[in-house]
Amino acid sequence: MPGEGRPTQRGLVGRRVALRDVQLATKYAFPFVGADWAVPFIVLDVLGGRPQILASRAVLRGGEIRADAAEDDLRPIESLPVEGFARLAHFDPWWIFRGIGGVERRSIDAILRTNVAGTHALRDRRMKVHDLEFALDLSHLDAVVAKDDAFRVARLAPGDVDLLALRAPAKTL
Repeated sequence: MPGEGRPTQRGLVGRRVALRDVQLATKYAFPFVGADWAVPFIVLDVLGGRPQILASRAVLRGGEIRADAAEDDLRPIESLPVEGFARLAHFDPWWIFRGIGGVERRSIDAILRTNVAGTHALRDRRMKVHDLEFALDLSHLDAVVAKDDAFRVARLAPGDVDLLALRAPAKTL
């Protein structure tokens, strides 16, 4: 079956992150995706800390995210200029960033605008984005998983949908 065993956004909740020098417990891990469906970085919502950007190769293995990076390689979200989020998307059905602490408001607003959660016109019908499905090495997005009002599932691949067009408009925030 397509997508079976692939990492999904809903599956990246409560994961441990194994770096070269430390293990971190996270509440959420959010891969951010470009127009080309590549993942340039993952935002880690670290338990007991501020959200951090992991911009190195990572893979989901054995129930944890393993990355070829050290703790010093993690960067705060504010290290990316807010304009850097303009060509990115992510999926946060819980809208976690609305209430996230320790992050500048400008950065939060920029991140919220990248969220593809919600109902959209897809394949000539109204469909709600249900999940994102990633490659095993978390390097790129494989599919947008959407459901219609009868809960029929559609897996949308690159070329089926303009991912950036699904992002939240600024006025809804």
